[in-house]
Amino acid sequence: MKKRKTHNHLIFLVTGGLIGLVLAGYGIFEKNTDFNFQNQDAIALVNDVPIKNESYLRALDRYSSDSKNKMDDEDRAWVLQRLIEEELLVQRGFSLGMITSDNDVRGAIVRTLISSINTEAEAIVPEIEELINFYNNNKERFAYPATYSIEAWVSKTMIDTQIAIKQLNNNGSIEINKNIKRLENIPNGLLTLKKITEYLGPSIASKIKPLSEGVAFSHHENDRWYIIQINQKNEESFAPIENIQIQLKNEFIRDQADKRLRAYIDNLKENASINYLNER
Repeated sequence: MKKRKTHNHLIFLVTGGLIGLVLAGYGIFEKNTDFNFQNQDAIALVNDVPIKNESYLRALDRYSSDSKNKMDDEDRAWVLQRLIEEELLVQRGFSLGMITSDNDVRGAIVRTLISSINTEAEAIVPEIEELINFYNNNKERFAYPATYSIEAWVSKTMIDTQIAIKQLNNNGSIEINKNIKRLENIPNGLLTLKKITEYLGPSIASKIKPLSEGVAFSHHENDRWYIIQINQKNEESFAPIENIQIQLKNEFIRDQADKRLRAYIDNLKENASINYLNER
């Protein structure tokens, strides 16, 4: 089944020690009337509460260490928005009487607010029509990915590669010579594209995706030729709705929780005074 990712972005607010980093160096609801805008000590003000540069830089560092990709401006903006949203949730918790004095309590406030929204969503009793519409509009959540049984070889020359492809197309086998080596690390049986990517890389996996069973092809990379034979292919399929009633309901409720949390945070942001200072 395909995994969902939407909720993980919001959970970034309360995981990985980021809560503690945000509070480092200043009181949780401190409004410093002597705040010096010239000293570049803050990245933003949220209802006059500063988000310190140091907290922002530490959050960037943590995000960067958890990501395999190089951080860009969009990533930095994303991190800043998560810090702002966390501050808004904390301030909202304070306005509701959730007094806080340390980092652990601050994190608990955010978790409690998110949990309360999730609890409201869990109380939903969806109608059959709602579940059917949700299934039809989100089939990818209930998909079994395509799987492939493949064989792979590496070749030192283009000529050997062309001969090998011709042999595969004619009789389904390759005459091994000193310039062609079978990749024994490729498991027998059916593999998802994700698994194939782990063994052969994304370029080969992307070439395999649209091809049919029985096709052989070559790929040149890093000064050598790869020869791939697709022995079997099972197309992507979707679980019948009548077989996944419990899972369908749970997915529907989680989706509603995501939407409610997003709407809640967006409402806080719309009604807040947020000033960006020395944005990076």
